[in-house]
Amino acid sequence: MRGRKRKPAAIRRLLGNASKRPIAPEPNFKVGVPEPPESLKGEGLKEWRRLAPILIGQGVLTEADWSVFAQYCEAQGRYLELWAVRSKERVGSEEWQRIDRAVDRALNHLGKARAELGLTPVTRSKVTMIAKEEPKLAELLSFDGGKK
Repeated sequence: MRGRKRKPAAIRRLLGNASKRPIAPEPNFKVGVPEPPESLKGEGLKEWRRLAPILIGQGVLTEADWSVFAQYCEAQGRYLELWAVRSKERVGSEEWQRIDRAVDRALNHLGKARAELGLTPVTRSKVTMIAKEEPKLAELLSFDGGKK
């Protein structure tokens, strides 16, 4: 598919709807994520605990996003750990270059996961909080339990 990647509805609501076209409904997943995976350790686990409450509070992170969020946290942890190891090596040595390539791969994975979760600086700079609308009485009265 060519063109820009579509943003999740929650991100579009936070950014504002400039086109004023209705935002298409998405599957209704429960906001929040389960506990972090057992394999997530160190810096990745710290990132999970730091960022999950923020994204859940914005209504951006749902149970369906668990694996993408886990990938992001894993990549962040790997990046920070590799960065620490690389800083102890002599710049330009063969070992430093090998670690530097691993840092680049971790950054690549991190960038992709950030884009999926809407965590880039550009997206963050456009976010404005909007008041949640109460359902209108007519909408509540017209609900038929999902029957067609």
